[in-house]
Amino acid sequence: MLSRAAILAVALIVISVFSGCISDDSQGSEKETPEVLLWPSIDQARLGETVSFTGFGIGFDNSTLQFYWNFGDGATGTEAIANHKFLSPGVFNVSVEAHDANGTYARAYRNFVAYFYDEFQDEIFAGNKSYFYNVSESSKMVVFQVISSEETKLNGSSISFIGGLGKNVVPTGAKFVELADGRYAKKISVKSETGFPAGNWEFRINSSEAFSFTVKIAIYPTTYTAPPCCANG
Repeated sequence: MLSRAAILAVALIVISVFSGCISDDSQGSEKETPEVLLWPSIDQARLGETVSFTGFGIGFDNSTLQFYWNFGDGATGTEAIANHKFLSPGVFNVSVEAHDANGTYARAYRNFVAYFYDEFQDEIFAGNKSYFYNVSESSKMVVFQVISSEETKLNGSSISFIGGLGKNVVPTGAKFVELADGRYAKKISVKSETGFPAGNWEFRINSSEAFSFTVKIAIYPTTYTAPPCCANG
């Protein structure tokens, strides 16, 4: 069994070795390359929805670290966690720069999608019901969804839309699915890399029976809904 003196000697050796490993100056170890990480609280946002953008610096003097945000729509911020609302649809280049008192800095950026969205409750009797929404030429994807707990009546209905100026826009085939909450959804969508006819679009429901439902309409400025994230640059 080791004596108290022997145990103390071993402890001093361990402390000495450990101290040498964490001391960059004494060992002349290579300094970590500074970088800044950027991530949003959600991947995409409805117009007017609050998004929290978080910046995190690595390899900086974090006691003096300052962040400079540019949200791509003319707005800026200087917080480590910056809240922002996009008020117009688009694909925005969001960037953040991190600076410390030593003059070290790094930059990160990513594309972020803000889109138009509307949701409301309604009901229909036998016949048609239409809703009209403005779609701009810069819009690249339109989604029309009807949700109801009345499976048979929803499945027997039809949904469609007509583009601006009465031009027909051919959507993908209607998808009918059961949702996690026990309700059912019927959805159609259309995509175009070159944009759509501008103007008021007609979103229409046709049913031979009366039933209540929820309408969801989304108009995207892009054909993808999971924008890519870009690293430091």
